[in-house]
Amino acid sequence: MPLQMSARLALETGRLAKTTTSQLMVLTDDEYDEGIRHLMRNIEINEAQHKALTIGADLHLYATTAWLP
Repeated sequence: MPLQMSARLALETGRLAKTTTSQLMVLTDDEYDEGIRHLMRNIEINEAQHKALTIGADLHLYATTAWLP
């Protein structure tokens, strides 16, 4: 399930809110805030160059089933 979107759009729509994934929830508030500041700096740098910073994810789901006789 690949997904790519504008980093700005991801921030503005709450996709990167700390409570959206367990991976972000393990960060301290200071670590999370610093990461968001870093991302915003990179968004602004790219936009100043008329580029869009994108972020992506590629989720693979696996399932196993079994039946007992």
